[in-house]
Amino acid sequence: STSAFSTKQWYQRRVRGLLLTEGELQRMAKRALALVKELVSAKQSMVAAKRTHEKNIAKNTISTMSAAEKRHHEERAARGTSIWLTTLPLREHGFVINKQ
Repeated sequence: STSAFSTKQWYQRRVRGLLLTEGELQRMAKRALALVKELVSAKQSMVAAKRTHEKNIAKNTISTMSAAEKRHHEERAARGTSIWLTTLPLREHGFVINKQ
């Protein structure tokens, strides 16, 4: 019947309207890639700014040290020692660091 045919045509046109052409998909992929590159660049800039800020804080902190503290700091920095852990955790309290 005519109404069944027109309904079928309507659905076919509707589906065609939802499908993307290869060119459209390529444009979308290029835009997505450009956005990813932009985000990576922004993150790298933020990391660089953070490092610069941390270096400035360290310089300011060192400038307030006494001569003895500066010598002590320079000795530790020259040896490459780490200050992240100043005491060993107590095994009796369940805090253990294994070197494995």
